[in-house]
Amino acid sequence: MGVRCVASRGTDEVWLRDPVLLQMTTSRIRRTATVDRWRTRSEFLQRAVSPRRAVLYALLLVPALSFAQMESGSFEFEGANRDYFVFLPANYNGIDELPLMLALHGYTLDAQQQMRYSRMNAVADTAGFVVVYPNALYATWNSGIYDHPDAGPNPNVNDVGFIAALIDTLSAHYSIDVERVYSSGFSNGGFMSLRLACELSGRIAAIGSVAGVLSYSIASNCDPDHHVPVMMINGTFDTTVPYGGIA
Repeated sequence: MGVRCVASRGTDEVWLRDPVLLQMTTSRIRRTATVDRWRTRSEFLQRAVSPRRAVLYALLLVPALSFAQMESGSFEFEGANRDYFVFLPANYNGIDELPLMLALHGYTLDAQQQMRYSRMNAVADTAGFVVVYPNALYATWNSGIYDHPDAGPNPNVNDVGFIAALIDTLSAHYSIDVERVYSSGFSNGGFMSLRLACELSGRIAAIGSVAGVLSYSIASNCDPDHHVPVMMINGTFDTTVPYGGIA
């Protein structure tokens, strides 16, 4: 059922079927069979509804606007303060669970450089997933790259444990689909993503590595809980991380 409002010009008719609007205007409309000069919804609201109610009703008609957000966070893990940046896409509403992408920076780099270099935020905003950019201690992930003698001493840092704690922290504060957590990384971050595929496969759905390889020490002990899809991108002219691997 609708309230029929006949326009004053021509034979055009406006049918109002909104139950809220009907309830607010029924008493006013009962006084006349024809509503004169109500040619648009806005004019109808001005004439048939009080100004305060008109504003409230108009707000109900305006779609909610959403914007992408960048946030930062930190927590203490095994005696060290670990910090990170989180990108929330425009479709994040705190209710629907979105996938999570780990974006791991390269050797001597940091989270903000990885953010600028990867341009992952633009992809996340289009595809609708959350991105976290964590910082490694000493600007280096304990990923197995120290198997190479030129890489220096291996830092005694439990980065696998830190990433697991980071996933727990984010899932507690944001609406994250824990079944769709992915890791990506450049160079040392690619090494670390491959290590996560081996040692944190129960939390990682798939990984992507750019200019990274799986080190001997990690590969020799790699025993994932399930097959982890891997995408690897390596350059044939890369002299730092050679296409054929590091001997």
